[in-house]
Amino acid sequence: MGFTTYPDAAAVEALIRSAGYWPTDPTKQELARIQAEIGAAAARDEWERVTGWEPFLAGAAATARTFNATDHTGFLDFEGGALSVQSVAINGQPALGVTRYQPQPQNAVSRGQAFLGIQMARYNSALLNTNFTFNGNAEFGRIEVVARWGRVAEVPGDVYQAILQKAALVVLTQIENLQSVASISQDGFSKAYDIVGIVTQKDLAAGGMGGGGIWGSSFDKIAQRWVRVVC
Repeated sequence: MGFTTYPDAAAVEALIRSAGYWPTDPTKQELARIQAEIGAAAARDEWERVTGWEPFLAGAAATARTFNATDHTGFLDFEGGALSVQSVAINGQPALGVTRYQPQPQNAVSRGQAFLGIQMARYNSALLNTNFTFNGNAEFGRIEVVARWGRVAEVPGDVYQAILQKAALVVLTQIENLQSVASISQDGFSKAYDIVGIVTQKDLAAGGMGGGGIWGSSFDKIAQRWVRVVC
């Protein structure tokens, strides 16, 4: 099952509520909701930073990005991904597909991947000379690409859950002092603990609440499977 959006603050709140660790005081709840907004955005940004896909979730429409001209290999690295390439212009003049450029890897999207860049026809353009400057002057050539940028059209279920749980950990770390200190018994010893703090530092990170370690480890493990690699 895929998701058309990243986890939002409401999803983060729902997860923490389901675990029984959302603040009960109305004032503290408002502060926690602010932290949920921050946590959701932070987890999403961390996912894109770690994987190298920015954005990871593609938007609905194609937009333009401008790049410096390619080096002598003729390969333009998108420094991200694209699910489709609509058009390419070199210094404002359209480049024709196939004869001038080809999205790479070929057939990537049909294989469940994304285009990493385009291969330009080497030295086959009157617009760019062998130094890839425009008309021999000091201005480097510019390539504008209109594409639907992103790695996926929908966020896979395991990725969604990993980002959601990462956001929840961020929120619990920030709001762990919002709960009242209580005397509880754990591991045979009775001591006063901050309830949310003990959950964050011991239970969640170690896989408490039936998580089997997933809250503390799934984000990094799943992210590593999605790291962007240009061969």
